[in-house]
Amino acid sequence: MQEPNYSQPIYSLLDMLGDIEDPRIDRKKLYPLEEILFLMVCAVMSGLQE
Repeated sequence: MQEPNYSQPIYSLLDMLGDIEDPRIDRKKLYPLEEILFLMVCAVMSGLQE
């Protein structure tokens, strides 16, 4: 069995989505953009149609 390589960073989906710039006005941000996008990805993966 091969040993895991811990020298390279491991990025989660939330980390990748967090790199996207949020164009919204700061005072109107109720939820972080990466969390909204994560929920959208989960919805599509679970088969959301509409």
